[in-house]
Amino acid sequence: MLRRGYRKLLARVASVRLKDAWKLASDLAGWFYTILIRLPWVVALVVIGVAFVQSLTRETTVIDSISVPKQLADNGYSQDVVARHIRDAMDDFIRKSNWRMGNGLLIVPHHEVPDIIVPQVGLSLEAMASVIRTFLRGTRSHSITGEITIKDKLLWFRWRIDGADFQTLPTGYEPEKLDDLFAAAAGQIIAYVRPYLIAVALYRDDKEAGIRKADEIIATLPESDENVAFAYSLKSFYHDDRKEYDLAERFAGKAVQLNPALATAHFGLAIVYDDEKKYDAALSEYRKAIALDPDFASAYTGLGNILSHQGKYDQAIEAYRKVIAVSSRNDKIPVVTAYNILGGTYAQQKKFDEAIGEFRKAIAVEPKNAAAYIQLGLIYTIKEEYAAAIDAYQKATALEPNSATLHRSLGLLYFQQEKFDEAIAEYHRAFALKPDDALIHSQLGDILMKLQRSDEAIEQYNAALAIDPNLNDVRSRLENLRAEHAKAR
Repeated sequence: MLRRGYRKLLARVASVRLKDAWKLASDLAGWFYTILIRLPWVVALVVIGVAFVQSLTRETTVIDSISVPKQLADNGYSQDVVARHIRDAMDDFIRKSNWRMGNGLLIVPHHEVPDIIVPQVGLSLEAMASVIRTFLRGTRSHSITGEITIKDKLLWFRWRIDGADFQTLPTGYEPEKLDDLFAAAAGQIIAYVRPYLIAVALYRDDKEAGIRKADEIIATLPESDENVAFAYSLKSFYHDDRKEYDLAERFAGKAVQLNPALATAHFGLAIVYDDEKKYDAALSEYRKAIALDPDFASAYTGLGNILSHQGKYDQAIEAYRKVIAVSSRNDKIPVVTAYNILGGTYAQQKKFDEAIGEFRKAIAVEPKNAAAYIQLGLIYTIKEEYAAAIDAYQKATALEPNSATLHRSLGLLYFQQEKFDEAIAEYHRAFALKPDDALIHSQLGDILMKLQRSDEAIEQYNAALAIDPNLNDVRSRLENLRAEHAKAR
């Protein structure tokens, strides 16, 4: 009886567990089905939310309607095409400024603005964001409208930003010089949207003019305007370049104070600390700049330079590799510089094969890279691979034919290989470029003395001593040569 009852109890328990399992499975299936049905809507809402926040907070300059005369439209310059050309000219202006811009400035023709329609509302995200920006009096985004007209056979461009009064370019342009018109329009628009970029452009050609523009920005705009922090940063670079480190540090610190999230400001402060040999402080600021702008190639370069100076070569190499990784394929300068510095870092550690590999990479990116060929010449000379060293110096002198130092170095290599005619020719080229270089004259004198051309050797030694009377070793060789010369007579 007990056994039979126990079996019945187990059967009832099993039955209950089976029912619970089926219920759990059914509930899970229903839950997964609900998720699968609702997931696209959840994803869509997230995407719309992110797009809306970006539209609301990013700095965007939208080139709206640009009306054009029929003559231009018939030649393929529709409103959209003109807007795209102005956008490209603005992008080109910004790129040429070679200035880090934080989160950047997005410039788009109106027809390229993403226009996501929110269901049940019937408005696009951009329209909703525009209304909110207007209500909050936001100034980080702008709308540009304008027109191109023809007068006296010239094209004239006038525009306005955010509905303000129209402005007109002071010069008209011939129809075949439309690109000049677009470039001029880009400069005028950027002067309103990002005036500090005008200061940077001026600074590149005339530092004093650039600083005057920076001072104007500081004097006329509130400190809350992001252009002011950039202007202080530019002033810090100016004074650092003049070795006025107290002023440079003060202006860089002001830029950081006004906008702690501005990578350029931290970079400027890092440069000042670096030049003052405050390396720990400089490292900290370089790292802050990189944390704010992970693609900041120059900050990685500065970081690598200090680490290399401190003998932390592995960390320095890692920083230089980041320069290559983050640099644009179209921007050769930081990549070539990074490969050159990597090569130098390996050379410092006497890892010559690795150094050669990096310099070869630099040349592959920029074949007219004289600095890399010079370094290769030095390394091959140390390795006593003279044929390779001569080849490297020949290529360097071909790229920099007016370098007396290169001709002298190549001449010395020829001399070591007993290619005396080639050596003498290079030394003559060297002192033709730099006749007041005592080293060139003394080394040429050594070659001529070895060839037993005593009179010519004495002439070169005399020329060296006339330039630098303190060359005692040259004076000693000259006296010995004169004594031998006298005996021979």
